[in-house]
Amino acid sequence: MEANKALAEIYAAYRPIAALQSVLEVLHWDQEVVMPQGAATQRAEQLAALQVTIQEKIMAPALEEALLFVEKETSSLSLIEQADIRELRRAINRAKKLPPTLVCELARQDVLSVQAWSEARQKKDFSLFASSLRRMVELKQQYADALRVGSSCTRYDALLQEFEPNETEDSLRLLFEPLQASLVHLIEQIQASSQRFAPNVLQGVFPIPQQEALIRYVLNTFGFSFHEGRLDTSTHPFCSGVGTDIRITTRYDEHDLCEALFGAFHEVGHALYEQGIARERIGTPSGVAASLGLHESQSRLWENMIARSLSFWKHFFPILQSHFSSLQEISLETFWRTVNRVEASWIRTQADEVTYNLHILLRFDIERALIAGDLSVSDLPLAWNSRFERDLGACPPDDALGVLQDIHWASGLFGYFPTYTLGNLYAAQWLQKAEQDLPALYHAVERGELTILREWLRDKIHRHGRTFLARSLCEKVTGETLSPLPFVRYLSKKYSEIYAISWNEQT
Repeated sequence: MEANKALAEIYAAYRPIAALQSVLEVLHWDQEVVMPQGAATQRAEQLAALQVTIQEKIMAPALEEALLFVEKETSSLSLIEQADIRELRRAINRAKKLPPTLVCELARQDVLSVQAWSEARQKKDFSLFASSLRRMVELKQQYADALRVGSSCTRYDALLQEFEPNETEDSLRLLFEPLQASLVHLIEQIQASSQRFAPNVLQGVFPIPQQEALIRYVLNTFGFSFHEGRLDTSTHPFCSGVGTDIRITTRYDEHDLCEALFGAFHEVGHALYEQGIARERIGTPSGVAASLGLHESQSRLWENMIARSLSFWKHFFPILQSHFSSLQEISLETFWRTVNRVEASWIRTQADEVTYNLHILLRFDIERALIAGDLSVSDLPLAWNSRFERDLGACPPDDALGVLQDIHWASGLFGYFPTYTLGNLYAAQWLQKAEQDLPALYHAVERGELTILREWLRDKIHRHGRTFLARSLCEKVTGETLSPLPFVRYLSKKYSEIYAISWNEQT
């Protein structure tokens, strides 16, 4: 068999696998947005059957035979082809280790657990979710144990690979521990400041149709294509889809304008990444995002570093005021400072930039303990509340504002949470480099010309898919290894201005 012929066979065999994976995305979107509540059991069976079918196709003998042949000829392959071979090998090796019965059971449990979580969150009662979560944890422990056969990695390491290839618990701790120390120091400085910004200046009635109209207008300026994407409502905002079918959601509160606004700005960052992957790469093994941390870097960059900047609101605040008369008497400066106020929040998705990562580090430590078997599900609410009070200064008043606020564990997404903090770190390094490459960036933002940044991100990051893994891409784009320092500098500079605290360039 010639290498070119074997490679063509690989792409032909993988294309339907990628198509089925995109079908999974649509079914999960449907589950969260429009699926009837009574359809959960049937949806669980659909997803289970689809997951097993995908696994069988990945493990097809003919596909591996072609892969083995091409792996002997990698020196003759292009960089992209090498990445495709690497990612296909990763997928096959993982699929081989997983019993189909376990894959099937996890797919079913995902749907059932999410349904139980949704009811428990609505009723603010963790006990309604406990048994479903306990089963999910057991299944993910089995899943991790299957994946780490023949390896010295931890269970958590095995799960983390699905979101952050090549990262481990230890590699993350080396980033997170100094970050936490810097955040605590910055928070202490802010708390000692005399500056205070009352959120009630943004209180009022904000009709949902007007919120949606404003969001759609702004998303267009970001460069989001509604021809290849859509905006809907869900309990927990998310983005799903690949290629030309990208779907984002947000959630609305008539009395809280920021809930839907910044939720949509976050999700459109994910969407722009997906819409920016080179179209010819869609349906190939490496035609996906480099990692979830890089995905989160896009959402955190657009939500916070751009959409909470003064430059951004110099253009968009008058437009916001034209939609909502209750904001007519508020100054631009007051609005900007208020949407950037630092204040402990119960809800992660509503947290400010400075305290946000404390939410993530809490979840990182708790989920590692759950997967390791060092923390039982029955003890989870107490562990959550104790850690939350220690880190953020207060105990959540109910389970909905505490341990039930996120959907991730219901879906078995253990290992996902660290990607949010990784996203912040990557985002700061992207922004630092973009500022160097685009000296007129903030002048463009002040004029509402946001696609200048989108095009820079598309060229440097999006189009490559997973040709490069996350840390390698970071070094390629910025010339520096991933570090918490650019993010700490970004926060210190921004919030020293907002809160009149000391900061110097050498921080």
